[in-house]
Amino acid sequence: MENNTADTANTGPGTAPDPAVAALVAAVQAFITTLAGGVPFGTAETALERIKAVREQMDQLTFAMLVPLAQMEASGELLEAGGQKSLKAYLTHAWGIGSNEAKRLMELAQSLHEQTLPETAAAIGDGALTVGEAAAIASGVKRQVEQRDVGEDPDEELYRAKLDHGLANLKRVKPATSVQTLDRTAHALGLTYNPNRAEKNEEAAFAERGARLQTSFAGFTFQAWGPASDGERLKAALASFTAPYGTTEKTPGGAEGAAASGGTGTTGADLGLIPAGESVTSRYARTYDALISAAGFAHGHHGHTTTDTNANANANANANAGGAAGDTTNDNGTGTGTAGAAADA
Repeated sequence: MENNTADTANTGPGTAPDPAVAALVAAVQAFITTLAGGVPFGTAETALERIKAVREQMDQLTFAMLVPLAQMEASGELLEAGGQKSLKAYLTHAWGIGSNEAKRLMELAQSLHEQTLPETAAAIGDGALTVGEAAAIASGVKRQVEQRDVGEDPDEELYRAKLDHGLANLKRVKPATSVQTLDRTAHALGLTYNPNRAEKNEEAAFAERGARLQTSFAGFTFQAWGPASDGERLKAALASFTAPYGTTEKTPGGAEGAAASGGTGTTGADLGLIPAGESVTSRYARTYDALISAAGFAHGHHGHTTTDTNANANANANANAGGAAGDTTNDNGTGTGTAGAAADA
C-alpha cells in the first residue's frame, strides 16, 4: 500500500492539525450530529447501511495509518518521537487497546510495510478484508511460518506465499468467513503443509509432562501438564463424576435428575449404584472425588520424574475439607458448600 501522507501532512513539531485532519474532524462531527435523537422507527435498515459505510471508512483509515507506523518503527523514529520501542507497545498505550489486539495490528502493519503478504494487501485494496480479518491473516501466517518444519519447508518466502494465497482467497470465495474461521484455517493449513507436526508436538509434550500439588489453608491446588490427549482424559474423568447421584428428602427416588436436566429422573439410585434415600453428593464433592480418582489412576499407570515444564495441557482443581466431607444441596441437586474444582485442559 502506498503512503501518501506526505502530500498534506504538516511536519512541523507542535503545529495545529493540517487541513486533511481538520476536514476529517469536521466530517466526523457532522456524522455524529446526524445520529442525535436515536433511530426513528422504520429506518433501521437505512441506519445500518450508513453505519456500515462509516465503519468501512474507519477500516480504511486504520490500514492507512498502520503502514507509516511500521515505517517509523523500522527507522527508529517511533522510539524517538513516540517513546515506545515497539509498535505493539505504542498501539497499546497510544490507541488504548489490549496487548493481543496490538500484537495482531503490529504484525499486519509490518507485513504491509515489508510487502510480504501481497495477496492480502490486494484484498485490502479491493475492500474484501476488514482490519480484524487482515490482522488475523497476518498473525496466522506469521505464527505458522515460525512453527513450520524447516527441514521440510526451508524456503520461508515460498511457505509464506502459500499461506497468504490460501487465506486471502478463502475470504474472496467465502465473504462471510469470520476472524475465528481464518484463525482455524491458518492452523489447519499449517498442519496440512507439515503433516508430522501434530505428532511431533504430542511427543514433545508427552516428554515434558508433569504435575504439581500445592496446599494452603483453604485446601489444595493440583496442576498437571502434558499432551492434549492426557488433558482430554482428565476432563473426561472429571466429567464422569458431575452427574448428580443419590436422592434428597425433597426429591425422593432420584427425581433431581429430571429437575436438573429435563430428563426422566434416572440416577445412581435408579441404577442400583447409590442406595435410594441417600443424600445427593454436591457437585463440588463429586468433582473432588473425580480428581482423586483421576490422580490415583494416573499415579498407578504412568511413571515419570518431570516436575516443572511449560504447560501444554493444564488441569487446575481446588477443594477444601468441607466440600470433601459433604455439603448441603439446593433444590437442583448442586452443592452450596465452599469446596470446588475446575478443569481446563
